[in-house]
Amino acid sequence: MTESSTRPKIGLITPPSSNHIPPECETLYGDAIEFAARGASLKSLDIEGYTDAETRIAGLAEELRDWGARAIVLFGTSMTFYRGCDHMRTIETMAVKASGLPATSLSSSIIAALQSIDASNVVLGTAYVDEVNQALIAFLSEFGITTSGLSAMDIRDVRKVEQVTSREVLETGLRAFETNPDADAILISCGALHTLEITEALERETGKTVISSAVAGAWGAAAIAGIDTRRSGYGHWLETGGGSDAA
Repeated sequence: MTESSTRPKIGLITPPSSNHIPPECETLYGDAIEFAARGASLKSLDIEGYTDAETRIAGLAEELRDWGARAIVLFGTSMTFYRGCDHMRTIETMAVKASGLPATSLSSSIIAALQSIDASNVVLGTAYVDEVNQALIAFLSEFGITTSGLSAMDIRDVRKVEQVTSREVLETGLRAFETNPDADAILISCGALHTLEITEALERETGKTVISSAVAGAWGAAAIAGIDTRRSGYGHWLETGGGSDAA
């Protein structure tokens, strides 16, 4: 029996048109999970782009089921929170009905992550334009989480967000912290913003727990696969396993 056949298979529906597996999934859990990705061909980081990409979710979920996935993760944060909690659940259910498999999303995972550390007041570092930031603030408020500060990159072009460096993410997180140093946590939102290299540095600089979309999504995939979610070297939250109830 090969190594890949012994690992649970998790399917990822990602925003870009490529089928590249997000590096957070491979780095954190590639030893324990076999991942495959299907791209939703998101055209822009705005409401119009998300509405269009949503039409492809059911077909991509079916493709991942046929590949052998045991569960589906919608690996786009803004693509699932942009119309609030009820709509996020509708999109997750769409993937469930199409594939016959359990499904979760990055948006579900960031909420579970923030709840696991009792964060009721956060500052945001995001890639988004204003309309998407406001949608995120409203989404968080549905779960009793207040946003008390924001630093945003104002990116609409999907190609540009994929080019953002970890250093730029660190600087965005620091600016977010400076808007309210008394916040409970820092949330870095957008699955294309890579934080593995800078989470510990940002936590040292600020003294705050850092939750980020892609890491929370990888954690959600691990939880739905039923494996140990704890990982060292990527911040306080993953060190402790991130809580017991993802997805």
